[in-house]
Amino acid sequence: MSLRRKCQFTSLVMCALSGVFFCGCSHYQLKRESTLPISKIAVGKIENLSNEPKLSAYLRNKLPEFLMQDGTLKVVSSQIADAVIDTRILAYDVNGVGEVRIQSREEDQRNYRTAIYEIYVDLEYSVTVLGNAELVIPPGKIRGTAEYTELVDNDIVRQDGLKKATANACAKLVSAITDSW
Repeated sequence: MSLRRKCQFTSLVMCALSGVFFCGCSHYQLKRESTLPISKIAVGKIENLSNEPKLSAYLRNKLPEFLMQDGTLKVVSSQIADAVIDTRILAYDVNGVGEVRIQSREEDQRNYRTAIYEIYVDLEYSVTVLGNAELVIPPGKIRGTAEYTELVDNDIVRQDGLKKATANACAKLVSAITDSW
């Protein structure tokens, strides 16, 4: 290979590698292109109709986090926001979805116990666009789900499952809001 060919090949490889590097890492720095008529949003009232008091705190912590991760809307206080998200936690429930066979001394008897649980959190949301009554996102309902296994302290793992289900609901809620326009 001649020196000229080696230089061309090296420059081609360097261009390709730099293109891969910049394209591969650019999504960490760039925000999604927004076509929304609003740019700033506030988390408004959270009403908890369930019998789990910690759900409203989980939602109050996770919803701004997921909005900021999405990057389409800036989370601000309600005094300077273009829109406000109000949510209602309707209910939560836990269902057994997986079983494990229990050792039994009697061969005919088969006993099972629940080993995997699914927890879900139902939310209702509305977005009020401040200053413009014509721009409205229709109210919607979202179900966040998560699975967890039973450990020594079922209450601790249930709380962790509630946090994961709430985070799942927040991710769906942010997607529903930002994709609605």
